[in-house]
Amino acid sequence: MAINSEQIKKLIQQPQESLSVEIKAWINPNDPEGTAKIVKTAIAMRNNNGGYMVFGFDDKTLQPLLDDAPSNVTEIFHIDKIQRMIAKYSSEIFEVSVEFPKREEQEFPVIVIPIGIPLLR
Repeated sequence: MAINSEQIKKLIQQPQESLSVEIKAWINPNDPEGTAKIVKTAIAMRNNNGGYMVFGFDDKTLQPLLDDAPSNVTEIFHIDKIQRMIAKYSSEIFEVSVEFPKREEQEFPVIVIPIGIPLLR
């Protein structure tokens, strides 16, 4: 999936869930539950034409959760850490990227998931 910085900025300015966009509250990728959410969602999205995981928003109201934001977002969601998770738990390793667009001076991690190889029927 080609990274379009304007599209990624729009994801946090006007968040909206769809088949290719998953909105999540703040989670800690260092916790087993956080790791599981990231890996399961990444694999599912890869199998369904790729997409984006956007963190730091209420998935019902789509409002930013500024009070719950960690102080070290770029460290917690560092690409090396996220990529290691995918490599460890996915049967097929695939490369993701992590972007950190800002809204209201807060960085929000957006994990970009590439399109997988479609299954032959």
